[in-house]
Amino acid sequence: MDNPARRHHYVSQFYLKGFAPDPSKPGLYVVNLLDKKSYTTSTTALAVENDFHTIQIDGQPPDAIEKALAQVEAAVKGALDGILASESLSNAEERGLLLYYISLLLVKSPFHRPKIDQLADEIMTKIGKVQAADKATWDAKMAQDKADGIYPEDFDGESVRKAILENEFAVSLTREAHLDSELKLAMQLLPILGQRRWNILKAKDGKFITSDRPIALFWDDYMKSEPLGLAVIGTRLFFPLSPKLAICGGLEFRDSTFELDSKRVANMNGRTILNAGRQVFASDNRFEYYLPTNGGLRNGSDLQNDPILNQKPAWQHSSQADAKN
Repeated sequence: MDNPARRHHYVSQFYLKGFAPDPSKPGLYVVNLLDKKSYTTSTTALAVENDFHTIQIDGQPPDAIEKALAQVEAAVKGALDGILASESLSNAEERGLLLYYISLLLVKSPFHRPKIDQLADEIMTKIGKVQAADKATWDAKMAQDKADGIYPEDFDGESVRKAILENEFAVSLTREAHLDSELKLAMQLLPILGQRRWNILKAKDGKFITSDRPIALFWDDYMKSEPLGLAVIGTRLFFPLSPKLAICGGLEFRDSTFELDSKRVANMNGRTILNAGRQVFASDNRFEYYLPTNGGLRNGSDLQNDPILNQKPAWQHSSQADAKN
């Protein structure tokens, strides 16, 4: 039996290779926002995590999800190639495949899973404390569960009850549960994404960059701080497709195409940086970006020393993702 691959990309290599200056030797300039380091490395070392798609389910190979996603990615790559060639989303099949890929990137991320675990822990802890608070009710439930074969007869329910009340445990989802939830949610998001109209953004000057969280959802107004949502008017969903092409969706948009000068490209690069999980990727360090905190354009070579890196809490929580520091 072949040994299944264990290094799984949560941002597809075919997508990242599109930002490489030399497709035959796909490497990208990387700024690690957590470590404040920059370097160039192969796309194979980026946005990757061991066993991110591995499952342990009876009757299923451990790489069943990885192989299924590889088939999806092959179709998406074909669609993306067509979109890049035509600089258009007019082809309904290509558009649908790209929107599905966007939905996958939104929900299937190592930066998303800890938040789901935290929510599950909070909910189950509250439920557990309610059940454990009354000893007689708890003992009756344990007796019934043992009778139903849920727990063995020697199961120590009282120790569990005390652990719940004293916060001695934490609840988290299995990888299989995460994947099941993510794949279902991606399908649910697809019609919501379909309600947006899309602007094709062509970089007349400058280059777009991307990141390990390449889909950025933000308010059109930098100063607005209300909760974001895919179905909320006034929000923008931005996705760089290549150094020279990106899309931006809004519920109140009309499908249009715009050429962006270097300043507007830099503005969108700033959005990408603010949304990154841990790393920013670019063809080289000669890109420009704009952040409101800077008051002007900055060069990509300055990003690792930008004061903003000391201010964004998300960058202080590193996942096990990606590889080179």
